Amino acid sequence: MTDDSTTRRPARAARPSGTSAPPPARKRRRWPLVLGLVLVVLIGQQIASVLVLASRAKGTLDSCRPAEGQFRGSIPFEFPNEVIVIRVRVDGDSVARDFLLDTGAPTMLSRSFLDRVRPRHRVTKITGMRGAEAIAKEGLLRLHGIEIGGVRFRDVGALVLDDARMGAFNCLSPNGVIGYNVLKTGAWQIDYPARTIRFADRLARLGVAGESGRVAYTTRAQETPILAARLDGALALHLTLDTGHNGGITIGRPELASSVGATHPERIATRSRRPAITSRGAQPAAASVTDHVYRATRFEVGGRRFDDCLVVLSDDRRKGTDGLIGNRFLKHFVLTLNYPRREIFLRASAPVVLPGNRLGYGLECAPTPDGVAVSAVYAGSAAERLGVAVGDRVLAVNEMQVSTLTPDDLCRITRGQRTLLGDRDSVVLDLLRLRDGGERRVTVRRAPLFPGAEMPAVAQ
Repeated sequence: MTDDSTTRRPARAARPSGTSAPPPARKRRRWPLVLGLVLVVLIGQQIASVLVLASRAKGTLDSCRPAEGQFRGSIPFEFPNEVIVIRVRVDGDSVARDFLLDTGAPTMLSRSFLDRVRPRHRVTKITGMRGAEAIAKEGLLRLHGIEIGGVRFRDVGALVLDDARMGAFNCLSPNGVIGYNVLKTGAWQIDYPARTIRFADRLARLGVAGESGRVAYTTRAQETPILAARLDGALALHLTLDTGHNGGITIGRPELASSVGATHPERIATRSRRPAITSRGAQPAAASVTDHVYRATRFEVGGRRFDDCLVVLSDDRRKGTDGLIGNRFLKHFVLTLNYPRREIFLRASAPVVLPGNRLGYGLECAPTPDGVAVSAVYAGSAAERLGVAVGDRVLAVNEMQVSTLTPDDLCRITRGQRTLLGDRDSVVLDLLRLRDGGERRVTVRRAPLFPGAEMPAVAQ
């Protein structure tokens, strides 16, 4: 018999010399766990960093408050290129300067303004920001104070704009923007027809507490009003009320243009365009974009109904809302924004009829850093048939050489204080073609955007 205690195991085959033994199975299974823990820690650090940055940014921007609990003031405004420009004095500056008033953005100061004026402020360095804040690469600061219409506001958070990237925006507001973080401190009444803004700590001090036409609004990440609207009686929309937008009603629903174009092609005018200024102010990319001017049967907002009006259908889908309501629509009203109660009032002294058509040359032109260029061309227009393309450089308009225009002239065109194409029945353009560098002369006649429209066209 064999004793079990002395039984030997079979000998293992010898390993080749110079090779190491494989790690035990338990150790081989540890590295995925360790790697996973490292990734969790790194991701957690990134999330914590983003939350800290967001908290610091929000805390700085939301710090604004009036110097006195009760306040009331008024101020006139200019309306260049259908944007609101007011005069604001920043602590440390001896004079009031032009600033854009924008419900769709935070307060911002240009780097050139800071270098010139050196206002009293504290810097909060923020990096890694997105959206509108991405333009402000130099971070955040907190102003000691600003003065608007005799009313002081303290601890005003502001982003710092890299205005070297702002292009034509500098013709409208070279110093910066007064945004929602200042506006949310009270009630503001923008009287577009009278070009006057009245504001106070509460609505009753503006004398409109009992006014009819109240519309409640919602907000998301910031205090910018979002209004419920309806298009053609069926499509429900949520549109941002944006006084920094010089357009009218813009809807960012790409699929809407396709569906309307298929059922009512006579109500759609498609254009390629390269805007001089984007919605966030930065110079746009070189490539053109496509949008559509839609002759809507009905548009409803704020308890009001508008029949047969023009709406822009954009291929640029906006995050969080379906589009914008800008100054080209709002300019017909006295607009009151009551931020503490999240409500607005739209009042008009006469019936408002929005244009359902307009006259044009089938193209649009805008100043650029090196002159003037074609900024939009409508599909099917005489301009398109003649080969005019977005980006073509304009050398002359009706024999007037563009090279003779000064930077101030170009800014006046951007501000809408001087016309380039005029309102003649036809216009003669000398162009430098973008695609081949050749020069050519074209003559385009003014025509309705929608030739089959029943109502008279409105020149614009």
